Amino acid sequence: MRRILISFCMIGFVLQVAAQNPTWQGKFEQLDQLLPTPNSYRTGSGAPGQNYWQQRADYVINVEVDDNTQILTASETITYHNNSPESLKYLWLQLDQNLFADNSLTDLSRTGSVRDSVPAKFFGYNVNEDGYSGGYNIKSVKDAAGKALPYIINNTMMRIDLPSPLKTGEKFVFSVDWSFQEKDRNAVMMDRGGYEYFPEDGNYL
Repeated sequence: MRRILISFCMIGFVLQVAAQNPTWQGKFEQLDQLLPTPNSYRTGSGAPGQNYWQQRADYVINVEVDDNTQILTASETITYHNNSPESLKYLWLQLDQNLFADNSLTDLSRTGSVRDSVPAKFFGYNVNEDGYSGGYNIKSVKDAAGKALPYIINNTMMRIDLPSPLKTGEKFVFSVDWSFQEKDRNAVMMDRGGYEYFPEDGNYL
């Protein structure tokens, strides 16, 4: 009933505006920023067009977790397929774990969060004294031949410069070796991920 009433109010408002402004044609803001002009990649409804494309990346990742240090070490090979109509000079990798790095924007811009009701076990995290140091340790970035590739890390993004432009329909194989330390899930309840220790059987999850 409330929705119907609101709808009638809006209709009444439009009719009132039209009555007070005879030259008003019912114009509204164009949606070109939200819904671009249809083309061969996207139709007017947003559905894929006849020339629609998506990039593809295949991963092979070898991972090892040390139960004593809670350090996750990995070596991965990525095969990137350029299905776009443009040549690519570099690739972007997302480094989500860098949210927990000591110099992350999240850490540097965090304001005081200690409240009267904060449990004692969370106090160390709130005052940044939990001793946890997160973020990725990127050990190497190499092409298929084992040659080092130049890269630059900007917070949670890493740009890898390609030795030559990757043309449409081509693929590029490269490897990344990295590690990071997992966080205690019980100490940092507001974040996803981390490990949890079960003393009954001496296992980490």
